[in-house]
Amino acid sequence: MPNNKTVVNKGKEALNAFMASLDAFLESRTYLVGETVTLADLTLAVYMRDLFNMIFDEAQRNSFENVTRWFTTIMNQDEVVRVLGQTSLCVKPAQFDAKLFTANNPKQKKELPPRKKLPPRKRLLPRKRKLLPPPPLRCCSQKAVR
Repeated sequence: MPNNKTVVNKGKEALNAFMASLDAFLESRTYLVGETVTLADLTLAVYMRDLFNMIFDEAQRNSFENVTRWFTTIMNQDEVVRVLGQTSLCVKPAQFDAKLFTANNPKQKKELPPRKKLPPRKRLLPRKRKLLPPPPLRCCSQKAVR
């Protein structure tokens, strides 16, 4: 899939909007929920780990100070370090390299197998249904059972 700059820019705008709202939310909090590390903190931090590792350089991390503080707090917990290892922060953001992309993903022409010709379908005619005789009405002639 080639690099589409419009899509990349829209993605960056959406990510910056999310980070700004999360930064404002974490301004007066240490953790997302409550006063200790919760599953919400762990889930979001692991989800954002690649962002801090490959995309958010120091300038971008400084623009979201509260999120960076929260992220480093979660990632430096003893249990998180024991399971995930030490998380390194990005020095230079990853960039799309068209030459490297084409070298790793050469275009291959797909050869489609020849189509088999199917015999023409037979047209199904509607079945003739036997009509049932109308039920005899006996509602007035029957006596009510009590």
